[in-house]
Amino acid sequence: MQYYQYYYEESTHSVELTLRVDTGEVDMFVSADGLPEVSVAASYLSPPYSASSISNFYVSSIPFEHLNSKRSLYVAVHGTS
Repeated sequence: MQYYQYYYEESTHSVELTLRVDTGEVDMFVSADGLPEVSVAASYLSPPYSASSISNFYVSSIPFEHLNSKRSLYVAVHGTS
């Protein structure tokens, strides 16, 4: 499991994440509330913001409603194969 934290400005209206996978397959979990936990669905945003079985690339656009009053976005990438 790899964790990433991205900071953004208060004036940010959306964030676009792009994940590229060279080999294998991964799951990506996104949260604005803290580190996402794979086994706790309430700890990350539901699809299409988070995604599973990514084998090539994935683009996730996080709208303002999930970023409002927050300053960080947390991403967990979990290898599945």
